[in-house]
Amino acid sequence: MGNKYVIVLTACINPGKMIHTSLTDVDIRRRQYEDALEFYLLQTDYPIVFVENSGTDISGDFRKFVDCGRLEFVTFQGNEEFDRKKGKGYGEALILEYALEHSLFVHQCDFLVKITGRLKLLNVNSMIGFHRYILPHCDIQSEMDRRERYSDSRMLITDKGFLQHSFLARKERIDDSKGCNFEHILFTSIDEQKDFVFYPFLIRPLWRGISGTNGREYWEGNYTSLKLAYFKRMLNCMTEYNMCHPHNKPSMGVRLVLGMAGMAVGTVLRFFDWIKR
Repeated sequence: MGNKYVIVLTACINPGKMIHTSLTDVDIRRRQYEDALEFYLLQTDYPIVFVENSGTDISGDFRKFVDCGRLEFVTFQGNEEFDRKKGKGYGEALILEYALEHSLFVHQCDFLVKITGRLKLLNVNSMIGFHRYILPHCDIQSEMDRRERYSDSRMLITDKGFLQHSFLARKERIDDSKGCNFEHILFTSIDEQKDFVFYPFLIRPLWRGISGTNGREYWEGNYTSLKLAYFKRMLNCMTEYNMCHPHNKPSMGVRLVLGMAGMAVGTVLRFFDWIKR
């Protein structure tokens, strides 16, 4: 019997001399991956696939989860098989492609919850739950910035059809040395497609961890004003997207609920602004 949702943790424990990667210490990266994997195993009930592309196997430390069918490791030597100038984003696209082809858990699921494997998404259950109970007809969710033409790749919820036929079909365009990274191609894949239903994340992701690109720590706080401002921004993004993609228009009930929520959030944010004056 298949699983509706599977968490796919993408990993590269030994990045070598990958461009635009500040955190290269293998021991530190390994500990971060192990710590994040333990977090998802203990804090969620979803099956997990850990996909690693530098041939480093850490499955021995998690044998009990593998044996009970909760965790699957997919390890391959893929980090040496492409031009490093294309960058880690291209390598991550290859990880997803490899997972589609070789993971039993992925083969059996309806939706992949792709998460960058070194990071902890503290509210992962709420974000998956929102999709599961509020937007079950949604094929692809990510955090999108339409003005910057950018979609955050740290987490996305996607069905296999979009991933394979829209995003991975464009993977050869990813080239960090030319300023065209994973996030830009993810945005283009969502923006140009006409067969799948898209919604931005309406719950603000709460990240903990260290950026592999610049070494900075992810943590902006969990303040009400930040969450409301994020929600309002994503509602605006959804409205703009739906205006350009008529096939994506939500049902009347969803539009009514989200419209009322947008007005309420706008009122609260204006109240916060008034208090600060």
